[in-house]
Amino acid sequence: LKTFTAKTRAGLSEADASLDDWLQRRPNDTVVRLTYADALAMRGRKEDAIRQYEIGLIHAPDAPDLLNNLAWLQFEMGRPGALQNARRAVRSHPEHAFLLD
Repeated sequence: LKTFTAKTRAGLSEADASLDDWLQRRPNDTVVRLTYADALAMRGRKEDAIRQYEIGLIHAPDAPDLLNNLAWLQFEMGRPGALQNARRAVRSHPEHAFLLD
């Protein structure tokens, strides 16, 4: 993640390649996948971000961050499933206040 952050801050186009490579070797690393998906979403690559959240949920089906962020993008894009994913996040982790947004 440090390499990705440094390359992103420097504006280097190969920043994504470092995370792609990492995730090819460690597909169940949900922390890296969440970071990557969030970065994609912030750069307007919402379709790619949604795909990364969905892959992350294969490996961690109740991950509140993945569910919440996926739900937000689905809502913003008028996609089905937003409300269901938001509810899943809250049901699986009601103690996380950030899910109540």
